Amino acid sequence: MTDLTALTEITAPTTDDLVYVVDAPTGAKNPRKCSIANFHAVNDARTKTLTNTTIDAEGTGNSITNIDNANIKASAGIVLSKLAVDPLARANHTGTQVHTTISDFDTGVQANRLDQMAAPTGAVALNSQKITGLANGVASTDAATKGQLDTAVASDITLKGAYNANTNSPNLDSSPSAGTILKGDHYVVSVAGTFYSEALQEGDSLISEVDNPSAVTDWIITNSQIVTPIVTANIADEAVTEGKLYISNAGNNGEFLSKQSGNNGGLTWATVPAGYNTPTIGSTTIPSGQTIASLAGLTNLTATGALTGGSVVVDNLTINANAIEATNTNGNIELDSNGTGYVEVKGNTNDGAIRLNCTANSHGQIIRSQPHSASADNILLLPTTGSNAQSTLVSEISTQTLTNKTLTSPTITGTGTIASGAITSSGAIQGTQVDITAEGDLRLQDASGGQYVGFEAPATVSSSYTLKMPPATGATGKVLKMSSTANALEWGDAGGAAGAELTSLLQAVGYSAANQSPATEGSSAVSIFVKTIDSNNQGLYIRLKKNGGYQDVQIA
Repeated sequence: MTDLTALTEITAPTTDDLVYVVDAPTGAKNPRKCSIANFHAVNDARTKTLTNTTIDAEGTGNSITNIDNANIKASAGIVLSKLAVDPLARANHTGTQVHTTISDFDTGVQANRLDQMAAPTGAVALNSQKITGLANGVASTDAATKGQLDTAVASDITLKGAYNANTNSPNLDSSPSAGTILKGDHYVVSVAGTFYSEALQEGDSLISEVDNPSAVTDWIITNSQIVTPIVTANIADEAVTEGKLYISNAGNNGEFLSKQSGNNGGLTWATVPAGYNTPTIGSTTIPSGQTIASLAGLTNLTATGALTGGSVVVDNLTINANAIEATNTNGNIELDSNGTGYVEVKGNTNDGAIRLNCTANSHGQIIRSQPHSASADNILLLPTTGSNAQSTLVSEISTQTLTNKTLTSPTITGTGTIASGAITSSGAIQGTQVDITAEGDLRLQDASGGQYVGFEAPATVSSSYTLKMPPATGATGKVLKMSSTANALEWGDAGGAAGAELTSLLQAVGYSAANQSPATEGSSAVSIFVKTIDSNNQGLYIRLKKNGGYQDVQIA
């Protein structure tokens, strides 16, 4: 309650007013009062409203009750122990809470084992995943491991041996002794006969379904030959091979299988209807004129056997007999190998060959492989040309003109003719013989190539001869002369042999470049004379007697 000094002064006292005297008044003061009703609010059970009043509840036995939420300030610091209900305790929570607001929700759930969770009430999908680490099942409701299944399958049927159904040996159907036949025992019929009431054939199988079987129903009987009717519903798709199909007649070459008319079903061999051609793809017959695309929606052709019959049309290609023809205008036929592969033309009785025909297909040129004996596996590269110009391959046999060709280390054999021009080479031109025909010149040019020294044969040679040069160069002042060996030259003195006598010096006037001799010749003397070689040149000759005859040798 407020300080009593703040109470209203008594000017008109009324009933129940409390009067008190202000302590140590400093001046003239009237007594103070407070209403008795105000005292009732703090010391009796009546409900009173206190405005702007501070209540101090400290002390033993004091308490404040009946304070609701609206009378508590938002900033009031009230400890949890003073609250009637702990708001943080999980037991006091109601309603729902998003799991993402719980920090350890996923960790806590993932740490739980499956056996700690409730049993499922519906099918559990594993999203095509395997269950691993599974223990072997024991109870009939336990899951079995793959190992248990493999063992069960492998051990469930035991081959016991042969069974003679004619003599019932061993005894299977006449009350066999207990324990002699167990579940999974397998017997193969070796001799036909009767088993209980069932007729068995050789090769049939008997498998016991129980221990100590006592009736035919305790056995699984599989027949090696099907002798009872089987309905369509009991036949799996594609279970019957072509050899097992029911065909009513024997076929002839060129016929095809056709559905039988009527209600009997089955197939029959039939001839090709008139107007049909029968190209075949493997074992499929296609009526003439039909396209592959019209056959059950096919767009690609895969043939494992020969394509027989008329022609096959694929896009812009027609295949007919041995011919493949492009049907579009100026169309190409492309053979596309893969990677390092190539288009291969195989040999048969002859070596592989490609023939390139003329436009009329009446002539053709063949490119043929080397024979097997050559063991040739080489690669031939076609020539390169500029600006896509046409080029011609060189033949070994035909006559051709080669232009701008460089021969590197060539070997030329046989005889040939250079029509015009000259053969030039920066190196040596080698050979065992060089023939210069028609009195042609052998010219040795000087360093500049302007002047030359030439050798020329006479217009007429009575008998061919070859002059053999000396094996080494001669000394200074020596001249070439005939040696005692036929047609061999040697170096010697200009005066001739010892004892030779110079008897005459004649001017050969009027002699032509032909091999003419002076009119006078000594019988044993050496003759030296001048002979006209041509209009601009004369030569100095010496006549020597050699091997019983005379020969003129030019010495200058």
